[in-house]
Amino acid sequence: MADVFKDPRKLEYLNAEGADRPLRSPIPHSTLVAARAYRKRRVVEQVAARGCTAILLFDPVNIRYALDARNMQVWAAHNPFHYALLFADGHGIDFEYRGAEHLVDGLETVDEVRPAFAWFYQYSAENLHKWAETWADEIVSALREREAGPLRLAVDKLEPPGVDALRRRGVTLVEGQELTEHARLIKSAEEVELMRWTIRVCEAGMARIYEASVSGKTEQEIWAELHHENARSGGEWLETRLLTVGRRTNPWFQECSDQVAARGDLLAFDTDMIGPYGYCADLSRSWTIDHVPMTPEQRTLYAAALEQVEHNLALIRPGMDWREYTAELADPRALPGQPLLVPPARRGHVRRVSRRLRPAGRGRLPGRPLRARHGAGRREPGRRAGRARGRQARDPGARDRLGRGAARLVPVGGRVIVAQAAAAGGASGGMPRSIGSSPSSRVRRSTNSSSSSRTASSSGGGS
Repeated sequence: MADVFKDPRKLEYLNAEGADRPLRSPIPHSTLVAARAYRKRRVVEQVAARGCTAILLFDPVNIRYALDARNMQVWAAHNPFHYALLFADGHGIDFEYRGAEHLVDGLETVDEVRPAFAWFYQYSAENLHKWAETWADEIVSALREREAGPLRLAVDKLEPPGVDALRRRGVTLVEGQELTEHARLIKSAEEVELMRWTIRVCEAGMARIYEASVSGKTEQEIWAELHHENARSGGEWLETRLLTVGRRTNPWFQECSDQVAARGDLLAFDTDMIGPYGYCADLSRSWTIDHVPMTPEQRTLYAAALEQVEHNLALIRPGMDWREYTAELADPRALPGQPLLVPPARRGHVRRVSRRLRPAGRGRLPGRPLRARHGAGRREPGRRAGRARGRQARDPGARDRLGRGAARLVPVGGRVIVAQAAAAGGASGGMPRSIGSSPSSRVRRSTNSSSSSRTASSSGGGS
């Protein structure tokens, strides 16, 4: 790797092993077999619990999860030529692209492979409805092979002519995407091992991005380094194009372009990488072009993002539900020294907006970010500033009430303390509560690269 990796802390979260060679997975085949069996079982359990005969899968990601069968996944996402049936008794049929049936040879999750009958418009044209009827006959026939009673079929994605054709044959359709999402909620130990390897490949891609973050290169040139590492190390694709520099980091969700990076520009990205074994590694990082020190304003924004991530990480504990978690989340607009939390009773209503940030323009839609001065970075407030000001104008006491029940970060002897502000009617603030000691090794690493959280890197992404 280049001299930019002379700081040993960089090597803790950027995988320099991919500098001059593709990475080879050290995971034994038995781990993959166990993960496949677990995932298939999870889907089968959901099908049986909903009283369905089977689930019909068209989404290539769902087919990959249930059977680990893959074939031209990106193309299949918008051309439904590949589908699968997974029955409540565990029997799996892969309807494969004609001539490609051999792709699932030896795949222990597939009990049977049949040629798919593609009927979408690009294939069928004026024969669309007639071919959809033929396809529906084949599906019902396959279902009848294993079910003599009423047919309840879960379906993840299906075009309208197919829906109508199945219903005309007496098939009751059930929302199937819900089943697949609930199935994948809980990961097995083997899945976690596969995910960790995907992250290592992603970190190697980020190391290439770091090395390529020099002035004179375009955003696309820098972003291509992640593609390169993912492809040569057995990965699949990138879900988004979220890498920008300088003023283009704000507002976020601008796709990478031919913008040329200049020395000192802030670079921010989300990986959104579908890597080896089909798992997603969604990591966010930010640093400066040519790796020069940040400006004071860049440091302010970066510190606010890191502070938020440290707070939100400290909240997570086994057994908590999402409502508990979101009730204590930090306000993403709070800069250092400002109230970190918004009172739960007021969450989603009036919020305080930093004076250091200005609206991105009139007529912005809800959820559009505020623009930081001088293009130093980006912030995502989640609410339009104009709305908050409008409510405050109608309710003069709203601004004062914002502090009630809110919390502030207070450094105490090297520890970060959340000091509770006085509640309404109270004479004094609540007892301070700790959210952790000085940053852990994980957080300390992220101080130099930002955290894997979208907010910490001042970037937001898709998956």
